[in-house]
Amino acid sequence: MRKTSKRMIALLFLFGFNQFTNGLRPKATAEYHVGTFLALQTALADADSNIHITLSQDITLTAPLIVESGKTVSIDGQSYSLIRDAAFTGDLLTVSPAATLDLSRITINGNKANQPDANGSLIHTSGVVNLNSDAVLSDNASDSVNGGAVHVTGGGMLSINGGQIARNTSSAAGGGVYVDVGGTLNMNQGAIFDNSAYKGGGIWFEQSADAAVIANALIYGNSASFNGGGIGNDGADMTISDTRIYENQATAGAGIYTFHSATVTLSGSNEISDNTATDSGGGIYNGRDTAMHVDGALITNNSAATTGGGINSLGDLEIQHTSIIHNTGGGIFATANLTFEEGTISDNTATYGGGGIYFLTNGTYSPYTLIVKQAEILNNYSAEGGGISAVGGFVTISDSLISNNRTKAGGIGGGIFFDTKEGGTLVITDTTISFNHAASGGGIGVLDPALSTVHIGSGVIFSNNSIEERAYEILPEDLADYEAAIDANTVWTKPFTQGYNNVDIRYRRGEEVVVVRFDSNGGSEVDPQKLYPSELAVKPDDPTRPGYKFVGWYVNQGLADQYDFDTPVIEDITLYAKWQAKSPVGSDQAGSFGNNPVLTGVENSWNLPLLLMMLCIGMLYAKRKRD
Repeated sequence: MRKTSKRMIALLFLFGFNQFTNGLRPKATAEYHVGTFLALQTALADADSNIHITLSQDITLTAPLIVESGKTVSIDGQSYSLIRDAAFTGDLLTVSPAATLDLSRITINGNKANQPDANGSLIHTSGVVNLNSDAVLSDNASDSVNGGAVHVTGGGMLSINGGQIARNTSSAAGGGVYVDVGGTLNMNQGAIFDNSAYKGGGIWFEQSADAAVIANALIYGNSASFNGGGIGNDGADMTISDTRIYENQATAGAGIYTFHSATVTLSGSNEISDNTATDSGGGIYNGRDTAMHVDGALITNNSAATTGGGINSLGDLEIQHTSIIHNTGGGIFATANLTFEEGTISDNTATYGGGGIYFLTNGTYSPYTLIVKQAEILNNYSAEGGGISAVGGFVTISDSLISNNRTKAGGIGGGIFFDTKEGGTLVITDTTISFNHAASGGGIGVLDPALSTVHIGSGVIFSNNSIEERAYEILPEDLADYEAAIDANTVWTKPFTQGYNNVDIRYRRGEEVVVVRFDSNGGSEVDPQKLYPSELAVKPDDPTRPGYKFVGWYVNQGLADQYDFDTPVIEDITLYAKWQAKSPVGSDQAGSFGNNPVLTGVENSWNLPLLLMMLCIGMLYAKRKRD
């Protein structure tokens, strides 16, 4: 009895110790290698909380699979696929709340070629799904169901870590991914491409979805028949960084579409390019009540049929260190507060409004402001306001370059167009406005009888702007407006050294003038002359050019017809200098060669005695030689 009791005590002690130490050890992972649908079902039904499944071949799914609450399931496909059976409709995989599904080296294929109306997503999750590198969700069609590949619902999260979502469709929202109320998307690397839906071709965030973070990703080739070709966002806070969004299509917001009360930040080195909107917002559509901040992006080669080829913004928008170039439909269209700082807007075209920026507000009835600071607005084109068009609002432009912008024939304001009929003010300081072209107002066109709402401050330089129409001298009754609005140190295009004109700034039609300009063809500069029609130009002092003699002023570049300064000037003209090269010093050529005069006339009579003396010496020398 005594030996038996000791043995029992030892066994009981060992059992208790083992139970204690098992409580400290991590729970074991159930391992399964499966090659059939039944084996896969059995593995997922295991009572263990940690399950690792490895595929040994492709498996056709004939019924839904469920990851139950409290379980963590990882599936390593070893490059094999899970494929929807042609007769199977509904969601393929459901991830329950408080469950996690990790996918690696696997393709889940919706087989839409044989099942075009699956009426379900590939994955429906209210838990966590990790789509790791070499995992692909593809080729699924969800008829009348949100989320062609993944539907993330309340409390659920999709984490894409290098995986791909491709070629899925939804007749509702989210061709690739649909994030419902309370759902979250985190994407670091990976790609979402060639998906389509009614809205949100690549991704759709429902209103009140939780925050989304997208980084180092590719979102391309997606399409929506309504809004949000690449990304559609109906109210989720969203951060996008170092991501390329390109070649997407939609009615509005082909690259990115946002709406309702959301905060959206684009930072790092994002590229939004080659997206196409059949209405507005080719690259980005920033909806009403949305606050968007863009820092460090390239927005290029996007197009919109109406407004905002680069960006169409109805909410507050701040842009820094960003290039907006080569967009069709204009660079930026904004109807709320807009700040553009330390960036470039160039080579954009618009049918109407501003080629670079079109700022449309209701002036004094709204506090909306446009601020352009340390920016370059270059080579843009539109019907009016080639560089910037502002209708009302409070516009401030400082420390910037507005150059080489133009309007179509008959347009106003090659560099800037400002329409004050809705109130507001335009203030410009320390800015160069140069080489812009319009029918009138080559630099700035103001659609208002006076300059009462325009202030040209210190450090503004106008140069080399041009117009199609005639220029006009300032009217005496406009002098007070001019002196109040324009800083005395403003630099104007010659010959308009002060006052109003249609070359640099148009604000009221004054007394008509014509301009005679002189192209010295490499010679010293000759100032233009401002005349009233039918006056005579005054022949200026001859220009100079080293090595050349000035011949005269000619009416065309071919230098065929010399200008007659007794001809009344009835329109703007340019005269061209003709030059004759001088011969090198010491040349023995004369007459028609160069500019050396022929030795004739009284001026050369001093040579006769010398010639006679040389003749006598020659005769004496000849006589001595005979003797």
